[in-house]
Amino acid sequence: MDQFNITYSNSLKPKQDRFCHIIGKILGVLARTKLRLRDTTMTSHKEYDLLIEPHEMLNFPGDNLKVFDCRADLSDRDLGYTNYQKGHISESQYLSLEKDLCGTPGRQGRHPLPAKENWITKVRNLGIDNSDQIVVYDETGGSFAARAWWMFRWVGHEKVALLNGGWQAWEGPKKSGSSPKSDIGSFKEKNSLTKLITMEELKANKSLSLVDARSLERWSGENEPIDLIAGHIPNAVCHPFSGNLDNDNRFKSVLELRNRFEGLREPIVCYCGSGVTAAHNILSLRIAGYSESILYAGSWSEWVEYHDNPIARV
Repeated sequence: MDQFNITYSNSLKPKQDRFCHIIGKILGVLARTKLRLRDTTMTSHKEYDLLIEPHEMLNFPGDNLKVFDCRADLSDRDLGYTNYQKGHISESQYLSLEKDLCGTPGRQGRHPLPAKENWITKVRNLGIDNSDQIVVYDETGGSFAARAWWMFRWVGHEKVALLNGGWQAWEGPKKSGSSPKSDIGSFKEKNSLTKLITMEELKANKSLSLVDARSLERWSGENEPIDLIAGHIPNAVCHPFSGNLDNDNRFKSVLELRNRFEGLREPIVCYCGSGVTAAHNILSLRIAGYSESILYAGSWSEWVEYHDNPIARV
């Protein structure tokens, strides 16, 4: 009898061990799942990739919000930073159009893109991590901030939005003084969210829709205050970036922007004088529901450097 009991117990032991092992695994999975759900619940919040309203930014949860002041003036390179020093959104850092958002001017245009590896280094030096929500702003309806919006997306950062209404609309905490220093961030480049086209590629592709963000008088050739020659790239239509805004320098509604760009056939190439305000039209087209438009970064200032390029006037 004792031998039977011992044999019977021993025969059950492997089954009991396997059962306990399975139950242990299940409990472990449930515990980890609960932890992940709790962490997600605690950290999840809305992400912004186009526009953000002042009240949304003011109430943004957590500490992974990075804000950048992009004010600039084409006629006075120092004015943007001077205005920043006089007053800016609290904890915002300054991004210079000339020093940070451009490479060296030349035949490739007045505001060429910097080398991508240089921009990635700059992004890290700004203290940015891949998890950060970025907000950019200026005081000219986003005309310069849109360039920064595009460039962060150029290196694969999706969570970047433009402050709707800009500096004038901000009623939250403000500071004066120099741009604060940041610790080095851990940002790693991801697949680009943007599209680029070179001058030669543009000349070779006649099926693209071209959108010029400059004023009507510059597009028509009536007046050209900046670049060497007046006019526009043949077949380009004129949609000045200022037309994306209402009287308060806020972006127009989705419906208004759709009506504004009605009739445009994709794929769309956006350009301007030097590749800066073209990004404003790219952002506005995204708001209107279009897919990502293509940036001709050299824009008109590169086009007119090559005298065999055709020029249209009205």
